[in-house]
Amino acid sequence: MALLRSLCAPFGLLVFLGCGLFQTRPPEDPFADSGGYRPPETPEIALENLQYAISQLNTQNYLRGLSSAFRYTPSAPALSRNPTLWGGWGLEQEAAYVQNLRLSAGDQSGHRLSLSERRDDPGSDRYVITARYSLLIQHRRPDVPTVAEGRLSLLLVRENDGLWRIREWTDTALEDRFSWSDLRAAFAR
Repeated sequence: MALLRSLCAPFGLLVFLGCGLFQTRPPEDPFADSGGYRPPETPEIALENLQYAISQLNTQNYLRGLSSAFRYTPSAPALSRNPTLWGGWGLEQEAAYVQNLRLSAGDQSGHRLSLSERRDDPGSDRYVITARYSLLIQHRRPDVPTVAEGRLSLLLVRENDGLWRIREWTDTALEDRFSWSDLRAAFAR
């Protein structure tokens, strides 16, 4: 019996070591649990975070990209149609609009923010991005278009933590097209 144990012990040790218990595993993606959000160490990452949050309709990550001093300026037509809506528009209203939009979209996918004619005005602690946008949101409200188009101007600032966030957002309508301000107004309540 002792002989059997002495023969099996090295064999058992070889099996144990060969099972992979002590092998290194591939590294995990550090952003996997963050919904694609990356610390916005540059204005470009901040913009990518915005686009990804929209594609996923991720309210938390969308709001993480906005400064605590966030201000929104709607398009002129949206302001004239509903002036009382925009008076105190800030983070709370932005959160409600995105959450309502997310609820209306349900589990649908295919949301997308496309930018063209982009111009950047860089600075050390301020960065302005202006661009033409096309926003596709696959929601379920038949009375609201799924595509919004216009021009946006984003003022990004480097905050005390060194990260870039959107402080000011200005929307400009294109001719008679449904704008992002119109979409915000439709889902504000």
